[in-house]
Amino acid sequence: MKANSYYAIACNDLAYLEAIGDTGYYNQPSALCQQIVEKLLKSVIEQVYMEDNITEVLRSHSLKTLGRALQGALPSLHLNLKDLAYLTNYYFDTRYPGPDYHLVDKEDFEECKRIMYEVKKEIDQIIK
Repeated sequence: MKANSYYAIACNDLAYLEAIGDTGYYNQPSALCQQIVEKLLKSVIEQVYMEDNITEVLRSHSLKTLGRALQGALPSLHLNLKDLAYLTNYYFDTRYPGPDYHLVDKEDFEECKRIMYEVKKEIDQIIK
């Protein structure tokens, strides 16, 4: 796997997330879970998605949009769209001020990690 690929970058981000451990601050690690899942999904979309709007799909940060695109191309892939929608919120709501800003607690972060690891397991089965 080349180092300059969605999958390799996702694995690098995951290694960093695991290396930092529990700092007691959960906003950035939760946003990183979202980013890892986004890159994992895009790594497969690049390979299997054959629709004309692939550029538009790859520009999306909506994990639900990416998950739907993948499920259309790979019906055997098991992705929980509710989980993906949940994790998508951490892309903006944990990083920028505003009415939807959310201070992440440990329980929220553990849920983000659970979703991330489930998606990684599914993607690894496709890639290998």
